[in-house]
Parts: sequence; structure tokens; C-alpha cells
Amino acid sequence: MSPQQDFKHGAPSFGDLIGQQGRCFYVPMYQRDFTWGSDQIERLFEDLFSGIDRVASGDNPSTFLGSVIFFDDRYAVDPGKDNALPTSVFHVVDGQQRLTTLLLLCSSLMREVHQVLAELEATQVLDSNPDPTTTWLSEILQTVSDRLLGALHWDHGQGDNGYRFKPRMIRQASDTWGNTMTDARYESDIAYYLHEIAKSRAQTSAHGPVIAPPSRPHLKLALDAIESTLARVQTEDIGCAALWELDFVSNVEACGRLLGRREQAPVEASSFSQFQLRGARLATIASFLFGHVKVIEVIAPTEEYAFTLFEPLNSTGQPLTPIETLKPLVVQAEGGGSNFLGSPSEEHLRAVDRYLPEDLEPAQRTRRLNSLITSFALVERGEKIGRVLLEQRSFLRQSYGSVAGMDLQTKRAFSEGLATTANFLNDYWDDDSPSMALLGDERTHLCLKVLTATRHTISIPLLVRYYERAEKTKADSHIKEFQHVLRSVTAFWTLWRTARTTTSGIDTEHRRLIGEGDAETGLPCLTRAEMSHEDLPKADEVRNALKGTLVRKLKISSAEDWINKVGAQSVYQTEKVLARYLLLLAHDDAIKLPDSPRQCRRGASGCAPTLNVATWKAHYTIEHMAPQSINSADTSYERAIYDDGLIDRLGNLLLPRRSSPARACATVDE
Repeated sequence: MSPQQDFKHGAPSFGDLIGQQGRCFYVPMYQRDFTWGSDQIERLFEDLFSGIDRVASGDNPSTFLGSVIFFDDRYAVDPGKDNALPTSVFHVVDGQQRLTTLLLLCSSLMREVHQVLAELEATQVLDSNPDPTTTWLSEILQTVSDRLLGALHWDHGQGDNGYRFKPRMIRQASDTWGNTMTDARYESDIAYYLHEIAKSRAQTSAHGPVIAPPSRPHLKLALDAIESTLARVQTEDIGCAALWELDFVSNVEACGRLLGRREQAPVEASSFSQFQLRGARLATIASFLFGHVKVIEVIAPTEEYAFTLFEPLNSTGQPLTPIETLKPLVVQAEGGGSNFLGSPSEEHLRAVDRYLPEDLEPAQRTRRLNSLITSFALVERGEKIGRVLLEQRSFLRQSYGSVAGMDLQTKRAFSEGLATTANFLNDYWDDDSPSMALLGDERTHLCLKVLTATRHTISIPLLVRYYERAEKTKADSHIKEFQHVLRSVTAFWTLWRTARTTTSGIDTEHRRLIGEGDAETGLPCLTRAEMSHEDLPKADEVRNALKGTLVRKLKISSAEDWINKVGAQSVYQTEKVLARYLLLLAHDDAIKLPDSPRQCRRGASGCAPTLNVATWKAHYTIEHMAPQSINSADTSYERAIYDDGLIDRLGNLLLPRRSSPARACATVDE
């Protein structure tokens, strides 16, 4: 298939996009709710008003509102009642906020247009000599009215009363196109509102106001913002001279451009009545909206292709997360929206949402999302994936899709694994005060603090595997195994990182242990896809594999080997957090030697504990005994300390505690 056949694209006007016979729009479940408020609506009106002025003067005829991305699939509607479905269903991958707002604008314009038409008709009935200006304007407004109604609904021709008019936009799970009250369901704000208008249209044809109920506060907020601006257009110049002055109605070309009618008004705008002024302004806004507001329309052949296009074209708003695009597959696996609610799969996705709440700062949410997906990919299948949303999205959907032919329990196990990873991150990795039920003691808790403070995220998958078992069974033996693995991983990280000037290689070793195991010690592959949590090897086997890695990769097989390596490193420069941890290790239950104040030895247990979270959180900072910068006039420190590069090594570091009456110091000799 050539690139030209992969997708269709164009730049239709809003009228052409929304007014196609039999075409409606379907917002997938993974899309966020409609959230545009007064600020975004105000900017939309600014674009409209600026465009109207340009068209009135003959310049720059179109206003572009960015790209919209769809894929056309009538049979992917869930649930889909074939006798009530539109001819063409465009699934909205990008653009639902703009489309929803424009539909609400059409509804407000329609109501006001009908009010003006009713008033103009009343004046014509009372007048024995019809006013040509009123006749001219009424014909324009009637055309506008028909287009507005067509934008809001598609007349299916089948259905009871208002159910014959199908809302142009509905949302998956919340809404269902139907021909009767029993079959149809319109619960989302946009579908509810459009259906209420359809019922009014069927019952009275008066097109009176449809009020947003208190139970739909955001719908009311958006409608109030739209209607407030439309009201101001009639009473003040809000920055659009063409609308306020209406001089263009005396120009044939300008009338053709703005009103779609190539004949000027019978009289100057200065002679218009109040209702004629109001009607002309409404007709101008609506005509401009249908004829000159354009979008870059991209119609992809499949949903996956639409996501591929979405990444480079999305320049506004927040991109859809991989979790949001996984959700419809999970819902489908459970048998649809009603079956999904209350299912184990919904519980799993709620756990993920708890870790990724909507109110998080964007940067923090992105960081959490990356930790979750990259960790889950490794622990689930041993796969390394990057931080590109498209790659993460593809991994989740394809991995979940690969179990589509299996039983529901297998599918639930996949989503449960994602939830388990999210729970560990939420309750332990990112929680400043995690539960001690699984951590057991202060030293294990401190190990977790060290790993999180050094952002050693590659250790998460291994920890998740043993956390999962401990959390599920609550057995003391499994809790101890989790603690043992946590301490082993921390020791491995500390020894590796302080013996080298870079972190190079350690991520590869962690991925190898998870995805392949360790042939030297017999540790099996630890991925969830290959091994259930019941069959996990003993923590000692993990510890031995980590020790073996130190021997093979760094030639560290004894304490002396490590001391020689760490003694040659400027630990302060390469890893300040671990330097602080090593000093606390050295000072734990240490007492000073009487004959050598700067030397320590181990004292009685509990005499001076430092390996606890309270000490870790205390106001200790790393400082140097011999200053980092030598003063030529200072002869109290040997020049060799500087010449030999000993300044940033552990033997020259101490931990003074700020704001303490006595300067408590921890140090370790090289």
C-alpha cells in the first residue's frame, strides 16, 4: 500500500465536516472527558472574531483550528445496534474538545436564531407591507437554522419522537445510539444535551432553551461561557468591527463571503431594527463557522495507524497515555461497558489511575507513567522499551492483544500485573511513608530510601516480583524474602556504583537477570510471563546471582577488592547520595578511638544508630575535612591531599548536622 493510500486527508470547513449525511462522531473510552472551560472558549471566539474581520476585508479567508484525526469504523461501536447506527462512524482520536465546543456553540446559535426568526415573523404578520430587509434577513437565518440543526443531529428517519434524531457525537461506554427509549442511552454531557434538544425539536419545534441541570456543572460552565459571549456581541464591540458595525451588508462581495448570499441588504445597517441587528450578527457568526472555520482532517484506515499519526500532529493539549488507549481493549475483553463495571479488570485499572491521578503536575505524571510502563514491560516480558509514548502504547496494546485468544482469567492476569506494578510504585517507591508491614525494620526501610533517592529505577522490576508474592499471600516467609531481595539489591547497587565512575552496565545486568536469569548460578528467568509468583526462587538465589555479577563484571570477590576500587574513586563527585549512605554505614554504632580521634571502631549495638530513616532525613550534609580548594597561605593540610586527588574521596568526607548544638560528624577512613 502506498503512502497516499494509507490515509485520507484534507482541509474541510466545519460545515462540510459536521454536516455530512449519515456521518456521526464517536469518542472512544480512552479519551478524557470534555474539559474545555471559559479560557479555551474565549480563545476560540477570539479566533472566530479575528477571522470574521479578515473575511469582511477580503483577506485571509479561512481560520484553521488545527488537526483532527479519525478512523472510520461503523462496526467498532460498542454496543452497536445496527438498525440505529449512523452510516459512517468517525472515531475521534484527536479533536474532541474542539468538536464538542463547536457543537455547543451551534446549539446556542440555533436557539438565538429561532428567537430572532420568531420575532421577525411576528413583525411581518402585523405589517401589511412586508419589510424587504426583514424578508432578506429571514431567508438567510432560515438557511442558517437548517445548517445548525443538521450539525447537531442526523435525521435517521427511524425512531420514536426525538429518538429519530441521532446526536452527532456520543461517547463510548456512556452512550448508545438507539431508536427507542429502551435502546438508546445518552449519559455523557454532549450526548445528553444534544438528545434533549432533539426531544424538544420533536415535541414542539419551538427550539426553546435546554437548561443544563445542576448535576452537569461542567456542561453548564461551558454553555454559560458561550452564551455570555454571544450576548456581549449584541451590546458592545468586543474586538470585531465587522460584527459590531455590519458595514459589509452593503457590499455584494462581502455578503457573499460572510453570509453565503451574493446580494446586499436592502438598507444600510444603521437602519436595522434591534432584532435585525441581532439576527445579522448571529447569521454572520454561524455562516463564518460553517464556511470559513477549517480543520486539517486526517482519516486513518485503522486505530493503530491513527495513533501513529497523532504523535507528530498533536501540538496542543495532552497526548493520550498508553493506559488510556489500553482501556478499550480491557473493556472489550470483559464483554463491554456494563460487564466491565465492577469487574476485576476495572479494579486493576482503578489501581493504575490511583498512581496516575489527573491532578498531577504534567512533568510528574510523565515521570510516573514512564516508571510504570518501562518497569511493567521488563517484569512482565523482559522487554526493554523507551520513553516514547507511541512505543509504550504499542507495547501495551500488542501485548494485551496477544492474549486475546486466551481465557478471561489470563487477560485479567495481565491487567493485574500492571496494577501490581502501579501499587508498588504508589505505596512504596513514591510514598514518603510506606507501610512497614512489608518492610519490617528500619534498615530495610532505609534501603528503599537509598534506591529511590538515587533514582535506581532499574531495580523496580525485581522488587515488584517479590513484592507481588508478599502482598498476595501476606505469609511471613514471603515478606522476609521480599525484604531480603530489597537489601540485596541495595547492597549490589552500592558496591557497583561506588566502585565505578559511571552507572554504565548495571541496567543491562538487571535486565539480564529478569529476562534471562543467570546461567552461572542457575537463577531462572523471572518474568511474570515465564514464572508465577508461587514459583519464584529463594532470595538467596537472587543474592548469589548479584554477587556473581560483581565478581564477573567488576572483579569484586572480597571486601578488600571493593575497598581498593572505592578508595581510588572520587565518590563525592560521582554519587553524592551513596557517599552519604556510606558515611552513615561507617558511623552506625561506631565509637571514636581514644588515640586517633578521626578513626572509629564498632561499639555496642544500639549505642549510636545511624542506619534508620530518621537519621537519613536529618539535616546532614556532606562536607570536606581538608577544604576542596587549597589556600596557599594555609599549611595545616598536606599538599599531597590535593596533588593525589584525595579531596573527594570518602576519607576526606564527613557529615556535619546543621542547626545542631553539637556538630555530630560521621567519617570513614580510607
